[in-house]
Amino acid sequence: MHPTGSSMSSEQARQVAYAERGYLTAAIDCRYHGRRCEQLENPREAYQQAIVRAWRENGREHPFLLDNVWDILHCLDILSSRDDVGRVGITGTSLGGMHSWLAAALDERIYAAAPMIGVQGFKWAVDNNAWQGRAESIPLVFDAAAADLGRDKVDTQVVREVWNRILPGLLDAWDAPFSLPCCAPRPFLIASGSVDPRCPLPGVLEAYELARGTYLEQLQAQGLPQEEAAGEVAKRLQLYIEDGVGHKPTQGMDKAIADFFDQHLRA
Repeated sequence: MHPTGSSMSSEQARQVAYAERGYLTAAIDCRYHGRRCEQLENPREAYQQAIVRAWRENGREHPFLLDNVWDILHCLDILSSRDDVGRVGITGTSLGGMHSWLAAALDERIYAAAPMIGVQGFKWAVDNNAWQGRAESIPLVFDAAAADLGRDKVDTQVVREVWNRILPGLLDAWDAPFSLPCCAPRPFLIASGSVDPRCPLPGVLEAYELARGTYLEQLQAQGLPQEEAAGEVAKRLQLYIEDGVGHKPTQGMDKAIADFFDQHLRA
């Protein structure tokens, strides 16, 4: 899954690399991106205007995350109908990383997920005044909300109001501390940078630790002794953090994800 302002064609090099490793690969355009964008010359603008409409129309559509996750589930319907598809893995960058994480939480047909610079704690960021990086990635809706709410500037309350309206549940049920445990005990890798302002590391670690507890509980419930279960958790739930890296994909992240898929999808 591609990042904001891009398209499925931007993922072609990754698709080729995975195909060379023996995988069947698929990519789709997110709504208001690529061939699904009315303003093909400026997809980022079209996408942001759709989010502004979602704010002002209060729920007519959910262009930030959920509508695209819905589309991924339909893509899974198609893949599941093919005789040449076995275990399914999903990855994506930034916006695509968020899609990958949420789709995996919703659909057990995704056997393994490895989102890149996408997993984050939205509530942690709001509670700790660390929301600026994420808000700056889609500024039009926050500027519109501040104006509509009579605020001089975007502040924590504006951010909270935007999240609650354009994606109800983003600060609780959909947020990483609640949704990541839904992936247990399936393989899941989080790839992130240590200084990513859009995915602050403390929020990522909070979600990871909560998910880790769920993985351990579920594997022990399957009859594994505690020590063996802990070892299995370490294989299935992994965290790849690159020191000093902000909000950008790296070759190290790509390699970690590819190796992770090889370990779990080709077994």
